[in-house]
Amino acid sequence: MNRLKELREQKGLSQSKLCLDLNCFLRDKEKKTITFPTWSRWENGINTPTEAMWENLADYFKVPISYIKGEIDINKIQKILQTMLLINCTDSALDSFNQGEFADYDRETKKCLALNCLILLIHQELNINPYDQFKAVVNKTIELMSLTNKEKNSFINKNMKHANGSNKKRDINIANELLNFYDNL
Repeated sequence: MNRLKELREQKGLSQSKLCLDLNCFLRDKEKKTITFPTWSRWENGINTPTEAMWENLADYFKVPISYIKGEIDINKIQKILQTMLLINCTDSALDSFNQGEFADYDRETKKCLALNCLILLIHQELNINPYDQFKAVVNKTIELMSLTNKEKNSFINKNMKHANGSNKKRDINIANELLNFYDNL
């Protein structure tokens, strides 16, 4: 079941008020507006929006499309978060990093890598671009560090090269191995 009613209620709007507000939003984007009966049928699961409209609704509510459609696996996200807590509490979850390309890394680096892999998996589940999220964090970090322009550019280049997606498949596999470790406890 989709989350249209839940999201509408979070805004504190009736169906008719939401239609008015949504239609203003759609007009600003030069998109086709909807009628009250259309919204009601979507909210009650009688009909479903087109893919283009799902995108507009996700933009309007500022949530991922998969969330608004009710497709996000909350249990998997909870398991990812629990695995992250486990990694913070014990070294045994990091045993899989004692071989291969990560064998020589110190404990803190392995822990950071494991947590970053799990964060990437959350981004994938929520259909959020991890590159954009990482870039936002790098920019916030720069604000806190009071760097010169030259130092800023160096910091951005150094940190953003790790967010390029070339290691995404590997990192997702690592995250899934960590979830399997958690499941087997």
